[in-house]
Amino acid sequence: MRGVFAASGLSQLAEAAALCASELVTKVHRHGKGDVRMAATVQHDRVRVTVHDDSPELPSPRRAANDETDGRGLFLVTALSDVCGMTIDEPAEGTGKAVWFEFNVPPTHTKSPT
Repeated sequence: MRGVFAASGLSQLAEAAALCASELVTKVHRHGKGDVRMAATVQHDRVRVTVHDDSPELPSPRRAANDETDGRGLFLVTALSDVCGMTIDEPAEGTGKAVWFEFNVPPTHTKSPT
């Protein structure tokens, strides 16, 4: 994950993206079904990381008690990313879901219109 961001000139986002991706992959691995797949898409104004599995059941954030060691992953992703969400696959794509987050690319990395 860090390599994708570094290769795209976005090293400053790498740590937060790696943490968000780790949280989503862990959640899908523990509560999902089938293979876990991850993809990163870099566009001119944003970077999206998507984690997919074969279960159509959407995750739901919960309030973790102070002494609990888990239950904060989706809150972390929401707090660190610019936007996040989840979708159930279209029937033609399968029966799973995708959970994703995006970071806006800092303005110094976007090309100005000519």
